[in-house]
Amino acid sequence: MDNRQLTIHRYRITDQVYNILQSWVLNGSLVPGEEISIDSLAKKLKISITPIREALNKLKGKGLVVDAENAKIKVIELSPQELAQIFDLRTALETFALRCGFENLSEKGLHQELETLQRAEKDLEKGDSESFYKGDRILHDLIVTSAKNKWLTEVMSQLKNLIETTKNMCVSLERYKASIPEHISIVESILKGDKKTAVRSLEDHLNNAKQRLLISLEKKRVGN
Repeated sequence: MDNRQLTIHRYRITDQVYNILQSWVLNGSLVPGEEISIDSLAKKLKISITPIREALNKLKGKGLVVDAENAKIKVIELSPQELAQIFDLRTALETFALRCGFENLSEKGLHQELETLQRAEKDLEKGDSESFYKGDRILHDLIVTSAKNKWLTEVMSQLKNLIETTKNMCVSLERYKASIPEHISIVESILKGDKKTAVRSLEDHLNNAKQRLLISLEKKRVGN
């Protein structure tokens, strides 16, 4: 095997490790503020430390892990102020995307989204949040990609990932239930062709989501 093949193989492993570590950060398996041991990960994944170091460097570039004291690495832990700032930036960019891409949104995709949201509403009553996660992700992705701006899509992906690291600390079915009618209002306004109301509904929803998450974080802090 020549050196070129070895290099390709090594980076393939790095990408796999990156995907694994990113999913652990986003789903809360690695919690905000938790120190990451490269040696422990190497043993757990049964690989050398090199692809782990490379994967962690990629995660640093996305802002999901940061350098800590004594040359250690930890999962980013956002303060309430930082989280609010990220939400405000997300709101500005996502409403911009909706204004730019309003006419590009698929009516078929929006009707499917309504069905998903209606199913999510019933599932949440049973304590199942999977449909909600799916509907939430699809709606916001539809809005962002409608602008057909790859730079906007990339920045939004990073912002949503940062928010996700915190959301998983405060799982709340009540918070999700409050989002459903807001999502439905956005979709129905788009289907009616009412851009102004759709943008306002999206802005209100994201501001409400920010406040609900901040309140959940405060309750968690006081409870601890």
